[in-house]
Amino acid sequence: MKASVLTLVASFICFMQFSVFAFQNANTPTQPLTFTLEKIGASSAQIEWMTASKKEGTYYEIQRSSNGLDFNTISLVPAISVHEGNTYTYIDERANSGNNFYRIKQIDEQTEVHLSSAKEIYLNAPTVGLALAVNNANNTVELDIQTLRKGAMKISLSDKNGLLIAEYFLTAQQGLNKIKIPTGDLQDGKYQLNIHTPTTQLYRSFKIERSNADSPKA
Repeated sequence: MKASVLTLVASFICFMQFSVFAFQNANTPTQPLTFTLEKIGASSAQIEWMTASKKEGTYYEIQRSSNGLDFNTISLVPAISVHEGNTYTYIDERANSGNNFYRIKQIDEQTEVHLSSAKEIYLNAPTVGLALAVNNANNTVELDIQTLRKGAMKISLSDKNGLLIAEYFLTAQQGLNKIKIPTGDLQDGKYQLNIHTPTTQLYRSFKIERSNADSPKA
């Protein structure tokens, strides 16, 4: 009888301990995922957040939207360690010109998802542009290329059928780049330029008409 009573009491104590543990875990509030959003210069945004707690295997998705509704993931940031209080910083150097909405999506090893609220910032992102002029007198094609940042740039020159004629490898500077492509060895006709800048790809076609330019007017 005493053994049965002791077993019953022990079972009751274990049940109560488990119930309290389950109740505490079920009612432990989840720390909301928050971040700060600041403008860096005129065209970049800095996102910074700190973890209050973290499970091993967590990573973060940085998401951006131009309308606050349709978000795209622009970067994946892996977790630093299993410690609490880690600070993360991400700088978006390819933001849209105008309104930019950001949010952070946290995913842990159990595929649990925590999504932050969205924040908005307005940026005056410079545009990528290209101006082209054919200078038959100097046998050059003159390019004004506006780029967002410094980096490698490749210019491919092809004929109208897409046959590669020449390639030029340059270092683009942030802002305006003035480039001259020699055309002295090219015959009259149509040509194509394929320009890979550090952030985008541009296409332009041009036409050389030296015979018409040199012919006397009636």
